[in-house]
Amino acid sequence: MIIRREKISRKLLTIILCVTIFLTACQTNVDETDFDHQNASKTNDSEDLDINKISQSDSNESDILNLYLQTRDTYNPLDRFDYSGRAIYSLLYRSLFTLDSENILRKDLVENANYNSSKNSYEIELNSENTFSNQEIIDSNDCKASILAYRDYLEIFLEERRSSSDPSIYTAEISDSSGEEADAEDTNTSTYLIAEDSDETVEIDLLENELLHLNQISEINISDEKKFEIVLNETTTTQTYLNTGQEENINGTGTVENIDPGLLFSLTMPIIKHEDVGKTDFLSITSGNYNFAEKNEAGILLEANKPEISLQKILLMEFDNCKEAILALENKQIDMVYVDEENFNLFGKQNSRKIISFPGQKYYYLKFGENDTINDPEFRSALEQIWIIRDDLVKNLVGYQTLSELPLQYNDAAISKFNLLKNVVEQNNFDSYFKSQETNPIIVKLIAPNLVTEQEFALEIREELLRYNIDVEIELIDEELYQAALDGKNYDLAINSINLNYPMFLFDTFQKISPDYKQNLTDDEQQLHNLLLQYFNTIDRQLDPKVYEDNFNNIQSLILDNFDELEILGIGFLEVGILMSNQIENVPNSNISNPYNRLEDIWVHH
Repeated sequence: MIIRREKISRKLLTIILCVTIFLTACQTNVDETDFDHQNASKTNDSEDLDINKISQSDSNESDILNLYLQTRDTYNPLDRFDYSGRAIYSLLYRSLFTLDSENILRKDLVENANYNSSKNSYEIELNSENTFSNQEIIDSNDCKASILAYRDYLEIFLEERRSSSDPSIYTAEISDSSGEEADAEDTNTSTYLIAEDSDETVEIDLLENELLHLNQISEINISDEKKFEIVLNETTTTQTYLNTGQEENINGTGTVENIDPGLLFSLTMPIIKHEDVGKTDFLSITSGNYNFAEKNEAGILLEANKPEISLQKILLMEFDNCKEAILALENKQIDMVYVDEENFNLFGKQNSRKIISFPGQKYYYLKFGENDTINDPEFRSALEQIWIIRDDLVKNLVGYQTLSELPLQYNDAAISKFNLLKNVVEQNNFDSYFKSQETNPIIVKLIAPNLVTEQEFALEIREELLRYNIDVEIELIDEELYQAALDGKNYDLAINSINLNYPMFLFDTFQKISPDYKQNLTDDEQQLHNLLLQYFNTIDRQLDPKVYEDNFNNIQSLILDNFDELEILGIGFLEVGILMSNQIENVPNSNISNPYNRLEDIWVHH
């Protein structure tokens, strides 16, 4: 049975879309923005391409890969916070640091980077071989200007989002063909109409976290062409780790004074020429594998800057939203569409599209409430055991990932190194417990926000648990009322999610999952915690093997013991990915940090 508590409730023979999503016009007009710290020119010079130029490429169309780019007000790579824009600009520009498929921080333009605890600053040295596409050196001035301009653009963007009154909303209702409330048996036949579109920007809380890190910067001092220093605010380290609730330990055995504050994870923005940071048109000078060639009536043409790259030309075709782009994909106008979590769930399950999928940053879990059933110790123990041992319970929700026991496992190799994938729960008598209840069905109340993804999850969970004689009563709640319902705890289980930041401060993540969670670490445990922080923040994630070996078991116990206090059942990471046309022969090994990884290996036949 499904119950709905909403402001407006409707029953239709099929689902209708009831909310039109208005995209907020929140892109910054940089011509009105004054970057005093960079003295950037606001006028376009001879190095800029004429965006009004209309010409036809004389190249063979079969050699061109067509990609989706969402229409925006600016082409400045520092002022793009949409997923498709960020993915494409990763082909065009290099950055100081990058994240690999395991979310490990790697050097890109950087030769050396060190955190100087005595000066509370980062000392960064660039690789001497870094050049732009015009063969000019990428120097410290370019890095300084790009970092500060990106921070300014991000701050303006977030301020406009905070003041916006038209956030994106997804709504859809579940109904069967007879108009009765949908049961688990109807799952395969239920029709889900697609929400119009989202604004496809990076999740706001992730951007807020990025700005929080960038605001640690007090100043950037240039030593020479290849060296510069990023000076942090005096209170940066203390403020960063006060979030752990360990104020009393800051100056004790578990000191944090010389722990890297994690700023380098936010230095992954494109690095462009310092005189270009204020421009809105195409920049002819790039630093990646491709350059802007021209804008014509077909789209924006990119050309490889090295003859050995097999994919020499890419055409960016602009559409207002993902829905329009996917229609173009089906009409064979474009070849690939990068989609975020919401759109992947909406569009990725339709028809027989070729898909590259990988876990995003949105982690889903079931939260325990205060109803009697979930607080029956025998039932809870049996449920927790089948949830961990029967990992396929959630395979239809997020695919095969891990034991779903702990957030970050699948998305972060660091967690796996501490062997947390080990099944620590023995298969005892949970089968006999559920068999003993065969004549007396177990009623469990599950609440979920009235959103498409969560509705699908709720029905899948209900269907899977029916085999254990657990009857899940689903209550769908309006999105704006859902947090109050969560806080009320009038349920057995509740579907919830968080967006995970990088670097991953594990106990901050635990507190994000459960605001009531408070860690009370001893001095020895605080030392282990600080060791974990240092490990997460390290470039290439290198740790003294002896230190790692000596503390392995203690760190494992620390993480698992604290996780047990959260009282949740993990579901996993919602997928993001790339929808592809059937003309694409090879499939790249993509990840969230570099969606178009090894794109040059793809060959398209029209």
